[in-house]
Amino acid sequence: AAWTSSSTNVPRPPPMISDARLGYRPNPAYPEHDANGFRNPVVPANAEIVALGDSQTYGTGVMPDEAWPRQLQALTGSTVYSMAFGGWGPTHSLALLDDAIGLKPRLIIEAFYFGNDLYDSFNMVYNRNQLQALADPAARAAVTMAESTESLATKVAGLYRRGELYPQQTGVRHFLAVHSKIYGLLRAAWYTLKARIVSNDGEYEWRDLLARVAADPKMFEVFDQDGRRTMFSSEYRLVGLNLEDVRIAEGARISLNAILNMKGICDKQGIRFLVILLPTKERVFRAFVTHPSLSYVGIIRNEEKLQAMAARLFATNGIDYVDMLPALEQQLGTGKSPYKSSHDDHPNAIGQLVIARAVQAQIIAQD
Repeated sequence: AAWTSSSTNVPRPPPMISDARLGYRPNPAYPEHDANGFRNPVVPANAEIVALGDSQTYGTGVMPDEAWPRQLQALTGSTVYSMAFGGWGPTHSLALLDDAIGLKPRLIIEAFYFGNDLYDSFNMVYNRNQLQALADPAARAAVTMAESTESLATKVAGLYRRGELYPQQTGVRHFLAVHSKIYGLLRAAWYTLKARIVSNDGEYEWRDLLARVAADPKMFEVFDQDGRRTMFSSEYRLVGLNLEDVRIAEGARISLNAILNMKGICDKQGIRFLVILLPTKERVFRAFVTHPSLSYVGIIRNEEKLQAMAARLFATNGIDYVDMLPALEQQLGTGKSPYKSSHDDHPNAIGQLVIARAVQAQIIAQD
């Protein structure tokens, strides 16, 4: 299916292509992608640092040179190669690790996003039947029963479509209509599309977004306080963080085990391994939200539980990590938000720079 730009009506190749191992991967023919399909200017012979992750690392919603891996390269002078894409999780990173090692890096960074990586890891193992060594036979019966009652992919895809505030282009509608059986693919497609919709966070956009939100007020929570304004899609976000759901709980266990496996492989190769923990936008704003919804409270509760699980595992196994929450909270406290005013939960250019600087500081501290 060809994608079409509404402004120029010029056909553009789809942002992703099918992949037997990953389900889908970024398309090398898509603008801003390199010969491997990743969002880099070129494919280097070697890279000192390789960044693995999802759309938070790909840089959805910002220009290519504003994504944190590119900003980290500018800050450090090291060659930083991004191997991130929307809808991926730690299991995808594990599957790609040999490719990353092939670039002979001294450091591999796994960006673990609390917002939806648990679902992505669950989906990779239980729905796509990849990395079966990470599955728990004891949990399979409960997972099968939960999926037969209500498919998690169907539920989340429905919420995701409700949450679309930007009108989609015709070619995108067709592509998603054909491929939306795989929720991760739907989300990856939309994340990549949004990377090319660069909004200005201006007053006109805010009024336009409020008008759209009014049509479905339960889907979004509007926050506007002391010059800080944004929107939360807490009902949607909680589905991917609800650790009381056996599938999300499995996703958490799988994600952490995938990270543990990556650490072991990197140690054997003599490569330093670093994890960065990326919080949800809801958790970054928590100190300023005075009347949170039940879904919002649920997000914070589950995310803090997941954080504690990760911290214990990392401490026990000597995994170096950086929690991005304090730096993003500090940035928000300055009055210049690290997020857009829309419901988009990806860091804006300011937020991406905050992440890059925190990673740089950790690299310097450990050298």
